[in-house]
Amino acid sequence: MSARRLLHNPFSKDRARSFEARLALTFTLVLVAVGAIQYGVASRDISARIIEEGVARNSVAADNLLHALEAANADEEPFAEITEVLYTLAQYPGTDHVLLFNENGAIAAASDPDTFAEGHGHSHSHFGVARVLETGRGYVDFPTPNKEGRNAKKVSYFSPVRLPGGLFVLEVAQTELVLSRQITDLRFRTLWLLVLGLLLAIPLSYVFGGRTLSARHRTALENSMRDSLTGLGNHREYQEEIGRQVAHASRSEESLSLAVIDVDDLKLANDRRGHSYGDTILVALAGLLQTGRTQDRAFRLGGDRFAFILAGTDTVGACAALDRIRLVAADRLWGTRISIGIAGLEGATGDSQVLLEQADAALSEAKRRGRDLVVSFDDLDEDAPSIATPEKVRALRRLLVEGDIAAAYQPIWGLENDTIIGYEALARLSPKYGLGEGPLEAFDVADKLRRTPELDALCRKAALTGASALPPQSLVFINVAPQALGHATLAGNSLIRSIQEAGLKPEQVVLEITERSTERPALLIREVKRLRSLGIQVALDDVGTGNAGLELLRHLPLNYVKIAREVVQEALTDKSARAVFVAIIAFASQTGTFVVAEGIENEQMLAFVRHPHLHGLEHQMGAQGAQGYLLGRPNRSVEWPAPASIRSGRPRVTV
Repeated sequence: MSARRLLHNPFSKDRARSFEARLALTFTLVLVAVGAIQYGVASRDISARIIEEGVARNSVAADNLLHALEAANADEEPFAEITEVLYTLAQYPGTDHVLLFNENGAIAAASDPDTFAEGHGHSHSHFGVARVLETGRGYVDFPTPNKEGRNAKKVSYFSPVRLPGGLFVLEVAQTELVLSRQITDLRFRTLWLLVLGLLLAIPLSYVFGGRTLSARHRTALENSMRDSLTGLGNHREYQEEIGRQVAHASRSEESLSLAVIDVDDLKLANDRRGHSYGDTILVALAGLLQTGRTQDRAFRLGGDRFAFILAGTDTVGACAALDRIRLVAADRLWGTRISIGIAGLEGATGDSQVLLEQADAALSEAKRRGRDLVVSFDDLDEDAPSIATPEKVRALRRLLVEGDIAAAYQPIWGLENDTIIGYEALARLSPKYGLGEGPLEAFDVADKLRRTPELDALCRKAALTGASALPPQSLVFINVAPQALGHATLAGNSLIRSIQEAGLKPEQVVLEITERSTERPALLIREVKRLRSLGIQVALDDVGTGNAGLELLRHLPLNYVKIAREVVQEALTDKSARAVFVAIIAFASQTGTFVVAEGIENEQMLAFVRHPHLHGLEHQMGAQGAQGYLLGRPNRSVEWPAPASIRSGRPRVTV
């Protein structure tokens, strides 16, 4: 998909707008928070400042009283001048009354002599006057009852005044309404400034920085959803888009098809002409996929694998459309061919994961039939690869969340001393999931959903947890899924911590890696060496079922080799299989690797693995250990009766 087409993705636009809305909301909330602080906290500071100004003004008034006495004529009544000063002070806005008290706490002068007769004190002033006379410092008193006895509120300022007649106290009482009006005006201005700030700051911030930030976020969002090479949506974008398309098609009962496209022999082209040539092919294919309808969406899932969603199209129409693209691709891709698998939503019962899996199965069939084909899942034979049903998919997802897995343990006997050397842990699932008791079906579904490492980690946790019931110092053999190798669930720190939490030592744990884990030999060799460096022992399981067993024995630092049951069973009657059995033992003996024969079900098999009796060899070597139903079935108990051949030998001694 081109960058232009990605920009027109409605969902991408919605997320960009969502970011801009969140950015504006964040800015608004910050301004509102600042305004709230100003509205609440700052108003209290203003109140304190207003009171401080009142105290200072009262102090100046006290000085004026002294100056008035000094300026009075000798033939004038001294307090007449003071009364005039008090009257002048009472004209200040919001002033209720002004009084002057003598050193006995009685009123010596008042701003309104008719109301406050000399010698008649007021109880509300007694405390303030007494406080000033006692300390010689100013005092502010807030609540005072009015002359009717109601709880009108006033603020009274008391200041000491030293006159020739002694220490006096000046009281200036102001109604609290003045203070409240000033604070209200301040809050009103604060609210208006906040509204004005929001109206101006948000657009200005968008113009001078927010627009650039939003554009960068939109670009980063697009890049995170885009394949850097082809410009198509990447796997993350595909997951979101297929979810929306499936939901919409299911609600509206419309058709929907999914095609999975693979470039034939791209690796060969890379090897012959270089990776830049292969990249050119991928870019050309991406361009070809965008030449169709605008409602059809193409994605690069990784490597040479593409997905193509055809909205409102059934599998018949999708096959016709994709076959035209396949024919054109031969010319556009310089002779390189493509294979295509198609699945319809109806057959996937509305599950996007099953839809992809069915398309993958159809693609595999196209590859099997010779490539350069379009194959629909509807046309597959009954023997086509199994598909996980939606019920199985939901069951696995539930299992991964709940983790209801237990472990059964099967003994592994050492044949030299007829003792149990360890136990293989085998996962057992709760029947409520409908995935069978053993983990094979669950792992098959997990592999299709690419959730194998998570399921493997749960099984390993169950094995370690149940190992606490085993005899002390027992070895615990735990299987490792090939897909888990190199995954974070097997990282050193977390793995060692889980072993220690189970009360085990690293050397008590033997991780079994199947011979079938050879698709990535370099990774396998690296991981085995890493596990050994952590003190964990390693076993190679199912040896003899493939062609890589002896080669792996040569390169891997193994502790144990487990010969597959099929090899042991066939070796009883087939000379070639017997030769393979003995060859594995001989090879392992040279590297000091302990050999365990699996699948021992009867006394004849047990006798054979002890002494293979290969004709022509003077010195016969047998397996050092054995495991199978004859020697003990998987059980959550740790007690197994020894078989007759072992009972007839040395006494059984368990670890």
